[in-house]
Amino acid sequence: MTPQKSRTQDCNRAQARVRLNQAREFLDVAEVVGDVESGLATEHVAAALAVLAGIAAADAACCTPLGYLVDGAAKLLAQD
Repeated sequence: MTPQKSRTQDCNRAQARVRLNQAREFLDVAEVVGDVESGLATEHVAAALAVLAGIAAADAACCTPLGYLVDGAAKLLAQD
């Protein structure tokens, strides 16, 4: 079985800024959700949003020096 090649998309400083803004927004929402005392599984939701914030921040940090993003991040940027 031949392994799939990873899909990439070119990335520049402007796109890195978009991804950094997304990271901040994910983290902001994670903090709000984490503060809610609703009895629901808000800790899990806050944690998931924090993970997404970390992924977006890593994408932003790597975008400019590498000049590309891998599959999932490229799709998110294409939506903006």
